Amino acid sequence: ECGGSDGKDNFDNVFTYSKMVELYQFAWKNMMANLSSRGTTGEVEEVGEDSWIKQCLQRLREALVILEGHCAGIPNLQPVLVHMDLQPQNLIFCKSNHPQNSGSTRKEMMTTTAEVTTRSDNAASQQKCQYDISVFSVLDWEDTAWADPRFDLLLLCRKVCANLEQAQFLWSEYAREMARGDDCNDRTAGNLLGTIEPWLQLETVHSITTLLLQSMDLLNGARNPWETKEDLWGKLQREFSRWEERRVAHE
Repeated sequence: ECGGSDGKDNFDNVFTYSKMVELYQFAWKNMMANLSSRGTTGEVEEVGEDSWIKQCLQRLREALVILEGHCAGIPNLQPVLVHMDLQPQNLIFCKSNHPQNSGSTRKEMMTTTAEVTTRSDNAASQQKCQYDISVFSVLDWEDTAWADPRFDLLLLCRKVCANLEQAQFLWSEYAREMARGDDCNDRTAGNLLGTIEPWLQLETVHSITTLLLQSMDLLNGARNPWETKEDLWGKLQREFSRWEERRVAHE
């Protein structure tokens, strides 16, 4: 349970922004130690690859310092059961038909809609119908954790939204709904979630860390059935470019 005996929340066993930063720092230290040991084992090394990995790890360290600076300014939200991999391939959608009406709510207006025109045999009148698209089921819960709800929201912003403007809109709408909720204790806060930028930076560092871990496996002789070194390193270059964009946007 997250509630302490003194009525305060206990986040020791909860995935939070700061906990994820600590996890990436731990991974960075282990990768540095692994790379250092490669230089003393007498193994045949590809010096160019090791040098490039070292450069990536140095850039990752610089990114982690920036994330660490964000931690104090990101308040913890009440933890919930979080999927941790909430993206389109893990969602099953369904649709339902109903007549379109002028009294559509905000929620209905935000659903994916398709208008269908029907024409009767004896009249030229038209009737418009609207498809409401909703989530029928969520798959693959193996990464589920007791965590900050912003982790799932962040993945939706990254994997579903087409651009930063859409992501910021979804983020702000979620904050708006939180402020309306009965469980909201701080209704005076302008934005209970904070800004999206530190979270986009966190997600980019997550991708960089994961790709570097896979690269280290390949350098150590492990075989990855999905990607080659060239594929991984191409992705790393793209993620570091995205990191620079996110860093500049947050300055």
